[in-house]
Order: sequence, then C-alpha cells, then structure tokens
Amino acid sequence: MKVYEGKRGTKKGIILGREVLREAKIVTVTTYEIEEVDFKTTRAKLIESKELKHYVLHSPDGFEWGYAGSGPSDLAYSILWEYLGCQPNQDAWINFRDCWVRTWMRTGWRITEKQITEWYESGVRLEEFPDQR
Repeated sequence: MKVYEGKRGTKKGIILGREVLREAKIVTVTTYEIEEVDFKTTRAKLIESKELKHYVLHSPDGFEWGYAGSGPSDLAYSILWEYLGCQPNQDAWINFRDCWVRTWMRTGWRITEKQITEWYESGVRLEEFPDQR
C-alpha cells in the first residue's frame, strides 16, 4: 500500500552566503507492506519512503495545495504520474486537483493509493481516457 503525504516544514538553505532556514513543502510517497494478522489486527512494515518527483507543468517553485493554482496543478500531475506509472491525461490531473488537492488543509494532508484507486474507478471523467490503468 502506498501513502502520499504532504506537510510543511523547514529546510536549510543558503541565501547571500548565509545559512538560513526556509519554509519547505515536503511531499513523500511511502510504501508499506500490510499483513492482516486477524480480523482486528493489521501490521504495517515500512518498505520505502521517498520524496515525490516533481514533474513540472507550471510551477518551477514546487508543490502547493489548498487552492487551484499552478503549485496544486503540479502536485496533482505528479501524484497521478507516480500512481499510473505514465503521464496522466490533462482531464485526469485537473479533475484530481479539483476533487482533492484544492481541498487539502494548508498544514498537511494524506491520501492513500486505495483512495486514489476509488476516485479513479468511480468513472469521474474517465470515459474520456479509458486507456489509463
């Protein structure tokens, strides 16, 4: 199972030769192996955690969320590219941005691969591009 998560934090950077802390938006993709022990208990084993690759469409400054602009567009596009394993159709990433990314709280968010699959399989504008997943 994959979990996509965004949060705000700080990163060290250098401005005019001085080390500074600056706000950073960190988006990770974490893969877990899920084991169901019994009907009440599941165990999650961390397999991999990495930063989401930024496929730049509009925003060279990076990802953003909580509204429908260039940063959220790039985030929707990059999440779907990683999920599908190929370049998503424009209608798909715009719909994903409008259904999900623009609604996320500024402080942080989390969405699972299962939630994306349910959205994807719900048929939202998917009749226009049936060749994807």
